[in-house]
Amino acid sequence: MQTERPIEVYLNVYDLVEHNRYVHSIGVGAYHTGVEIMGTEYSFGRLEIEGATGVFECPPKSVLPLRESILMGEIKTTPQHIADVIDSLKPEFLGTSYQVLTRNCNHFSDALCRQLLGQSIPAYVNRLSWLGTFVQCLLPPEFQSNVPEQIPVPPNRFPGNPSKLSEVPDANVKSKSLTEEDLTQRRERHARAAMKRLQQIQ
Repeated sequence: MQTERPIEVYLNVYDLVEHNRYVHSIGVGAYHTGVEIMGTEYSFGRLEIEGATGVFECPPKSVLPLRESILMGEIKTTPQHIADVIDSLKPEFLGTSYQVLTRNCNHFSDALCRQLLGQSIPAYVNRLSWLGTFVQCLLPPEFQSNVPEQIPVPPNRFPGNPSKLSEVPDANVKSKSLTEEDLTQRRERHARAAMKRLQQIQ
């Protein structure tokens, strides 16, 4: 049985773009984050394998240019409890569910910190994504929802078992064929109706 001990939880914040140097001071920017616990960093990314989690681990502070490492807090627990919490989040963060604005690495970092410490990550880290959701329709497709909209299947207008005309008895397929005279009369009626509407407009 493992013994509980104090374990520090860090949030490692990375710059995704160089422009962060100009906007970080006003509380926005494009950032990647990972949660560092006991010498391992945990994060979340897109993975094109159906049913596989997007949660991964890597050496701390090794992903991108590091902006800062924030001590989020300390928890007295066991390493097994930490592993159990991370495992519980894996089904919620599948690789195919990754979406830049609404389900990114920062959402995972926030969920993990909430589970372990009961507190959220700093608001500036994911503020740009939050703002982007208000203008999502104006953004390129890669910034929009990755879940394809399901096209509804139209109802069957002709219920029953389909069958070929050749299989239907002759009595059920009789129809009045149009003669050339019928077609001529129909065209004349349409022409007169169109002329009448034109005269009403004038």
